[in-house]
Amino acid sequence: MDELLSTFQSLLNISRIETGQIRKDFSAVNIKALCHDAIELYGPLAEEKQQIISFKNQTEIQVAGDRDLLFQCITNVLDNALKYAPDESCITLSLTHEDQQCHISVHDQGDGIPESEFHKVFERFYRVEKSRGLSGNGLGLSLVEAVINLHGGTIDLKNSDGFTIILSLPTHRH
Repeated sequence: MDELLSTFQSLLNISRIETGQIRKDFSAVNIKALCHDAIELYGPLAEEKQQIISFKNQTEIQVAGDRDLLFQCITNVLDNALKYAPDESCITLSLTHEDQQCHISVHDQGDGIPESEFHKVFERFYRVEKSRGLSGNGLGLSLVEAVINLHGGTIDLKNSDGFTIILSLPTHRH
């Protein structure tokens, strides 16, 4: 029952985000602090799997947005990296800024996603075949996409020495 309620709540949140009902709550958000908080939250899970989370290019960046939604977005991506990367591997979170864009990159040493499925992973309830035995409801990346779209950003996926997801957001203008 708890899993069903969680799934329903996730669907409700995605719908609220996609309709733009949340945009009025935007304020300046420190992305570096959000990344630190996400790493702190997932540190114990990483330790259980003997994984290391490293944080590189810790640039101070602010974006206009909803802090809670952006935090959920970063934690969803980090959760996926920890889930799909092998035990005793490294997950690298990088934060860079260029051309008025903030880039949050999460790289893991897992097998990645077949490129033919890149567009499908953002569909609600879609799960890559090899992940069907793992916990989850197939809504995490749907939520990530909705949050990034709400904030005027983009998402890139890359298979190269593992798997990388890059969340790009326009930076906050003072």
